[in-house]
Amino acid sequence: NLLYAILETAEFHLPGACMLSFWHWMDAETSSYYPDYCYDGGLLEITTDGGATWTQLTPQEGAYSHLIREGSVPGPFVPETPVWSGSEDWQEVTVDLTTLVGPVQLRWAFGSDGAVTQEGWYIDDVRIYKSQVAGSDDAAENRVLRPRLHPARPNPLVVGSRGSVAATSVSFELPYATDALVTLHDASGRLVRTLASGRLPEGPHVIDWDGRDVAGRVVPAGSYYVNLRVGETAATRKVTVLR
Repeated sequence: NLLYAILETAEFHLPGACMLSFWHWMDAETSSYYPDYCYDGGLLEITTDGGATWTQLTPQEGAYSHLIREGSVPGPFVPETPVWSGSEDWQEVTVDLTTLVGPVQLRWAFGSDGAVTQEGWYIDDVRIYKSQVAGSDDAAENRVLRPRLHPARPNPLVVGSRGSVAATSVSFELPYATDALVTLHDASGRLVRTLASGRLPEGPHVIDWDGRDVAGRVVPAGSYYVNLRVGETAATRKVTVLR
């Protein structure tokens, strides 16, 4: 009750012509008597002046799902504020940031009133990428602004009773052609296998790992970590091996 929770990014630089996308899951209190109104919900804001002022962003899909209605014990948002609310499974949201250039911060804010409590709001897979400019000579597809490592699929990776294994796919994206290193480590940090090394072109990449180490042996069950390193930028994803 009476929650005001904020998930806030560090400051980063927008070079212009960018888009934002993220996935979210929501379970929040709506009004049973007033359609399209709610008492709890979440919204997205941006600041371009170091946090002195925050402006609500509107999703590209055109609107938030609900408007805040003041209850007997009101929450942090004023009445008629557009928010996401209700019970919604995972869905993707895109936001047009093409006119913004320079240092910015984003924040997802969730507020609830003093009555009914429900599960709340989950945010995942936040991505900033360059959008294709209509009429330009650059026909490249949307590109990420920094190296991005995706979760392995499938995960966990199951090893059969006789040591047979399928493969899990490790996918990542590069914003430009560059030297990249993709390695696999065990829980103690020991190098198990190098999956990719050297100069790679920009764009998406997929590498299959067959559950074996550098010597070709099937690894024991446990937790392993895929590491992508590009210059001083690094990202890590966990892969679980089951027997």
